[in-house]
Amino acid sequence: MADDYGLIQPGPEAPAAAWTAYRQAWSERAMAADRQHRQTLHSELRAKVRYADCERALAAFTQVLDAAGLDAWTAAHAQFKLESWDDCGFPEGEGLSEAEGNAAAAWREAIEAGRVELCDKAPFVSEEAFGLVDFLGRVTAETFEHVFPLSLMKV
Repeated sequence: MADDYGLIQPGPEAPAAAWTAYRQAWSERAMAADRQHRQTLHSELRAKVRYADCERALAAFTQVLDAAGLDAWTAAHAQFKLESWDDCGFPEGEGLSEAEGNAAAAWREAIEAGRVELCDKAPFVSEEAFGLVDFLGRVTAETFEHVFPLSLMKV
């Protein structure tokens, strides 16, 4: 909790109710700040990324996966499995198969190819905003708040 969001932390002798109120207020302000920050990143993406940029990034992403003989969902699933295994501390016997390891590596290479198209070339999107870019085209009620789906952008 590096940022106090303008709140005064209760002292060590404060009652539990004061600490509960502080944590609740801190959480509310932190979530509001996160929502505002995401909106700022979305604004950057909406202002900079055009349909041709989306097509170029998606083509680079797809080219890497096609060369590996994978579809995006298989590669994404392998990467998710790798990250889950990492979160568990890489326990023995629960690792990825060689095929899953290769698919996860292809996913990372494909994401990098898309990043190069959007960050290292015009429109020069920030790395932080790129973190919201979705190459899978998932559509959910929260899509436009949490991700920036390239395949849905018809600007």
